[in-house]
Amino acid sequence: MKPSVLVIGAGASGSMAVLGALQAGAEVTLISRTWPVRSNSASSGEGLGVSILGRGDCAQAFIDDVMRASVNPVDHNFVKRMCESSEAVLGFLVRIGVPFDRTCEGALKGFETFGASFPRLYRRSTITGNLVMRALTGQLLRESSLGRANLFFGWEFLSPIIDENGMARGAVAVNCRNMEIRAFRADAIIIASGGYPSIYEKSSGSILSDGSAIVACYKRGASIANPEAVSVSPFGIRVASRMSCVSDAFICGNARPFLAEGSDRNYFLEGKSPSELNHSTICRIIDGAGVDKKHANVGIDISGADLSMLDKYFERDVSALLSSAGAKSIDEPILVHSCVKGSLGGLLVDENHAVNLPGLFAAGDAAAAGYGGCSMEGISLLSSLYGGHVAAKSAVRYAQGSVRALGDAGKSLFDKAVEAQEDENARIASRDGGKNPRMLSKKLAMFMQDAFLSNSSAKKSAELREKFFILKDEILGAALLSRSEWANAELIFVRRLAGRLELCEIILDAVRRRATKDGAESSDDLEIAECSKVVVVNHAEGGARFDFSERL
Repeated sequence: MKPSVLVIGAGASGSMAVLGALQAGAEVTLISRTWPVRSNSASSGEGLGVSILGRGDCAQAFIDDVMRASVNPVDHNFVKRMCESSEAVLGFLVRIGVPFDRTCEGALKGFETFGASFPRLYRRSTITGNLVMRALTGQLLRESSLGRANLFFGWEFLSPIIDENGMARGAVAVNCRNMEIRAFRADAIIIASGGYPSIYEKSSGSILSDGSAIVACYKRGASIANPEAVSVSPFGIRVASRMSCVSDAFICGNARPFLAEGSDRNYFLEGKSPSELNHSTICRIIDGAGVDKKHANVGIDISGADLSMLDKYFERDVSALLSSAGAKSIDEPILVHSCVKGSLGGLLVDENHAVNLPGLFAAGDAAAAGYGGCSMEGISLLSSLYGGHVAAKSAVRYAQGSVRALGDAGKSLFDKAVEAQEDENARIASRDGGKNPRMLSKKLAMFMQDAFLSNSSAKKSAELREKFFILKDEILGAALLSRSEWANAELIFVRRLAGRLELCEIILDAVRRRATKDGAESSDDLEIAECSKVVVVNHAEGGARFDFSERL
């Protein structure tokens, strides 16, 4: 009998996990709210960071660059294994048809990035993530047509199913089209649902990247690590309803960032080598200049670039991009903002991507695998692809040796899990009055953005907590705008909002405790804790339980 593996999420890590588990001989079921080409991974325009041997580059130089550009704390062992496997990841993507940019001679073309001592960013204009996900989608559909993989698109993950021994036995999900709630049995589960950048107003994450799946696992006993850690890009522009991060490859080759000082411009990166900089140092330069982060006082000058070259670079009419960024022509600067491009925390995992609950694994942005080691451009996508593969192999090994027999007790376990979720839906549907949950969601994102930009004084921390609890009461009493029994997107949104709210409370507590010595409850004079500490959060009655004892 083949071991069964359940994968939650169809982004880069989830798709790789499905393919990896199939290769290892497992029966695989995939549950995802969206198709792979609509996932957050598909919107990534960064590219893939890879060290290709024989080109004057080496894995150790890659490792050193990633470590130097990282935000502490960093898991050095994970970074080492990931960088050493990067060429194999790139080779796999090329074999399945991802068309990376190439030189005139046909070789793969590497681009410069901040913090890299060698041009090792491999990409295709600003649509690298989309092309990667299209290729992976083709592989998933092929496996499905052969009857090897069961794909459930349009299903929302609600909760893992944990037995009395603390072992993961499956998951509960709801069909977003007819609101059917079903229990899925599995010997091992891989959470690859993405991170939670969208809880901040200015972020490049999709609206579904809110951490609700992470919170669902946390409430069943899984540990969260470093929830407050994020990766920040200083070059974010507003495109439609979300932020888009301008690629390092574009900044290094075609643009001149500047600080606006009245009518003068300070081109603060002039004369500096990209290898000497990273996003953290650039943000510190901007902070040191006294720029108010809440307003657009930083810009990108592209007046010296060739318009036809820019059109080719972005693979779109660059004038439309300039218009969305508030510039009327190439001679006008593009105003940029600091924005959150990814979360660095997530479910606490070991080197095999196993969570503290037997049978539960996590990969990609849902896992706190490399901690701050995914800050440099091109590493986030690499981490997701590599992590999905590792989690798949580990999950299959675990499933092959797991105790599978549940008998009649197992049927009761799954039935009770479904009933619990049906009761939760009924409780939400019975709400009367209250405010619009979508407006409250936007208000929460704006609050988290302000909290993210605030200083760490004890007085400011107390003020933020007071404002948060007022907002929390409003959200918990939010109205349900639709009571339809079919395709009730509002009910699912309210459920996700509740998870997002709990995650925001954990993040605020983590920030406050990390700022105090040894994670103490409170302090009149806040001291910066050691950056090597890992904040581990566990669910407990009466609130979250924080542990600062683990170090890297």
